[in-house]
Amino acid sequence: MEHRIVVIGYGNLLRCDDGVGQYIATQMMQRNKVSIKAVVDAIALHQLTPELVETLATVDLAIFVDAYLAHSELDEVRVESVAIAPAGLATGHWCEPSVLLAMTQALHHYAPNAYWVTVPGVNFEFGEHLSLVAHRGITAAIHQIERLIESFIQSALEPTLQSTLQSTLQPTIQPTRTQPCMKSG
Repeated sequence: MEHRIVVIGYGNLLRCDDGVGQYIATQMMQRNKVSIKAVVDAIALHQLTPELVETLATVDLAIFVDAYLAHSELDEVRVESVAIAPAGLATGHWCEPSVLLAMTQALHHYAPNAYWVTVPGVNFEFGEHLSLVAHRGITAAIHQIERLIESFIQSALEPTLQSTLQSTLQPTIQPTRTQPCMKSG
């Protein structure tokens, strides 16, 4: 079974480290996006919008990627599971990942598994250059995203492998036929 996965990187490319999500999505686009077990698409956006609901309704896993303001240069990439927002209403033309999942659930009666990968940044001023902290974060985030994808595919395969193994290893029991007794004579 082929799984559909989307990496959605967002942020403002004109605000230095804020654009890190888009940089990561662009790098994910350039990687091998198709494997035997999954198709991985990547989308780079300025911000999350309700239009993404249609994409989310067609995937098994969504990974959102954004920057966060680091308190120190030692801060690391964060990975969090995204739960569906209890009351998902978009404010204007911008949304949080949990709100997008709630909207997807409301409209399609389905929402994919989702994670939010946030990358530390220290410079959110106007400009187009990434800080060293953000550069380090890009490498770590791509590694984390690849691990999330591999883990998701593996966990999705486990039930299939278990049922295949059970059917393969389960002995075939044939009912024995009894022959009627024959009387001689």
